[in-house]
Amino acid sequence: MSSPPAVSEPSRVDQHAPQERRARSVLIRALLGLLLLSAIVSGGAWLWHAGIEAEAEPAVLEQTVSEPVHPPR
Repeated sequence: MSSPPAVSEPSRVDQHAPQERRARSVLIRALLGLLLLSAIVSGGAWLWHAGIEAEAEPAVLEQTVSEPVHPPR
């Protein structure tokens, strides 16, 4: 008697391949998103810091720009 032909069973690698690819894709997208978010936040903070200059308070005897200068009498 001859035995029936062997039916190959799908390997475990083939069964989990789509899930692993999807998980890897999600992980890569998440890492790229975090990298992009950190670049945007740090770049914005750097630009904000570079654009703000503290103004010194004028001295008591010093005239400010907004006050009109009166000619001497």
